[in-house]
Amino acid sequence: MEQAADLLPLREVTSSDYNENFVKQLNLIEANEEQKINAILDFQKASIERDRWARSGTIPFRSHMDSFDNDLRSYWYTISQIENIQNHTYKKKAEEKLSI
Repeated sequence: MEQAADLLPLREVTSSDYNENFVKQLNLIEANEEQKINAILDFQKASIERDRWARSGTIPFRSHMDSFDNDLRSYWYTISQIENIQNHTYKKKAEEKLSI
């Protein structure tokens, strides 16, 4: 039986979570704190689901796993695009103010 992501038993985010490579990558692109926490929680959800599948011996079809991974990648790609647009808009406004 599949669980809704909101019902998964997530633990609190700790300082050790910030040592994960994906969080270090988020630091490089200057992701904000909320984005980092959401990424850590998504990582926990993915880990819990994979562990549950392995323990129960009911590994879903490859297409289901691929869909799960693609959904996460798509979400974070969208977030990065929004950040790029916001950063570009901010930079353009700053340049306009300086050229006045």
